Amino acid sequence: MLSEKLRQIMTENAKRGLTVGRVGELVGSGKTALHRFVGGRSGASVETIDRIGLLLGLKLTVDRKKVNRLIAGLQPPGRPPKNKRRTNQRRKGRNYG
Repeated sequence: MLSEKLRQIMTENAKRGLTVGRVGELVGSGKTALHRFVGGRSGASVETIDRIGLLLGLKLTVDRKKVNRLIAGLQPPGRPPKNKRRTNQRRKGRNYG
């Protein structure tokens, strides 16, 4: 998720004149490696991502409501508790062993 957002930001900046190659020069990373990262063909090191974030002034925000739900012991959004999943599957006539 974070990598994809960074790829999107770098692509938008390239359209406005700050090319991927230039970002690579400014953060001390190879142009080829960053092009592979932006193209989704490879990952980037945490250090490189940190340097890009500092260069572009990126900020990371936290959804406090989600964190509070996790701290309270609730299941992650989109996933019912395990016991309810099994019950629902049995109701549909599926046999999952």
